[in-house]
Amino acid sequence: MNNKNKIFVTLITSNRSGVLSAVMFKGKKMGLMLTKNKTEKLDDARSIMEIEFEGILPCTDAEFIQEIESHPRIHSVEKITNDSAHIQNKQAATASPVLDKSSKDILHHYDSINQESLHFIEEKLTDFLGPVAPLLIKSAVSESHNIGDLFKILATDLNGEDKTKFLSFVDMTSENSSAVTEHTNATNETVSALNDTEKNSSTIENINLASLRAHDLITQESLQIAEHKLSNILGPAAPLLIQAATKKTKHIGDLFLMLSNELEGKERSEFLGLVNGIDLQKL
Repeated sequence: MNNKNKIFVTLITSNRSGVLSAVMFKGKKMGLMLTKNKTEKLDDARSIMEIEFEGILPCTDAEFIQEIESHPRIHSVEKITNDSAHIQNKQAATASPVLDKSSKDILHHYDSINQESLHFIEEKLTDFLGPVAPLLIKSAVSESHNIGDLFKILATDLNGEDKTKFLSFVDMTSENSSAVTEHTNATNETVSALNDTEKNSSTIENINLASLRAHDLITQESLQIAEHKLSNILGPAAPLLIQAATKKTKHIGDLFLMLSNELEGKERSEFLGLVNGIDLQKL
């Protein structure tokens, strides 16, 4: 996302888990990236949540509020501040052509990447990978020279029929055969590495969890453990939550405390129990 426009939202929510991931997902649907969040308990049933998004709203503030408040665990939007002086209204947003299934034949590997094609690709990839799709696309765009590059990079996160369906939305037939061979080899290496990672993830349970200490700096091992545990509970939203949390702290204890805000009861206790010396007074 190239723009740096900030949108600040203050919410009254329930204390149940999953609110932050829901808000993050709703923001993604609007093309916004959640960059900061802060939650404080008001009482046993409610919390106040302060959210910072980055991006440009494709609708009015009132329509965005209505979308946020449609979630059953969000009681109300108390305040919204939008830095943009050029907010697109709903009519302007829908006036821009968006690719659909009938338009897939106009996507060629040599096409340049534009907002329309990104809209289309995000819609299709979300069908396979859920709310993590926009994050993968944002990363892949920086490595892509054209539509073909983008599709090939993103396809490495898919397997089998899903991968075939996703690649069917771009015409690769006229691409240089040597380039295809080179990319296929690279893709196979990537897939092999991913498979090795998946095999290794099964050994996470055997890692000496005593090595996780609250005052230590965040390591790759601690991130793997956090993502493994959190993904079992929250699904594909876990990597996004971890990425957001690591921007706010360098210590394992604080990281786990932030992530635990999305959990409750036994799940929260077990998650925090992975770290030695965590300050439960911060709860």
